[in-house]
Amino acid sequence: MEDEGDSNFQPRECDDMSKRRLGNVPAPLRKKKLEEHNKFITPSGDPLSYIKQQRMSKSTSNLDTTGLKDQQERTERYEQLQTLKQQLREEEETWTSKLQDWKSRRRSVTSTLRERKEDRDNTEKLTSSRQLRRHKTYAEMLEDK
Repeated sequence: MEDEGDSNFQPRECDDMSKRRLGNVPAPLRKKKLEEHNKFITPSGDPLSYIKQQRMSKSTSNLDTTGLKDQQERTERYEQLQTLKQQLREEEETWTSKLQDWKSRRRSVTSTLRERKEDRDNTEKLTSSRQLRRHKTYAEMLEDK
């Protein structure tokens, strides 16, 4: 097998797919379409060797530092997320406690209002039952005179 790093290495000019696509096309247009088609083909024509070559080009020390940076970023994001979650929990707890306080105040206010109304009703009943005499109408008062 040929070394992929050779300067003499030439990619294939044309493959079956490009031949079928280009068919009977004039030479200048064929060249342009062939260039556009070759943009998407790997230099050696073998995708696996291209991937291996790209992997080999990366240095392990570079990978280690990027790995550490990525890990640090992840931990920072995780910590930020945890603080956000904690803040949300605290806000929710304060909100619910304020809501419960409000509800209890409303209950106490309405209960005192109810008690006052019941007291008024009771006093009205007592005063009305004590008044045994009937109220006279205006016409009855005129007759009495």
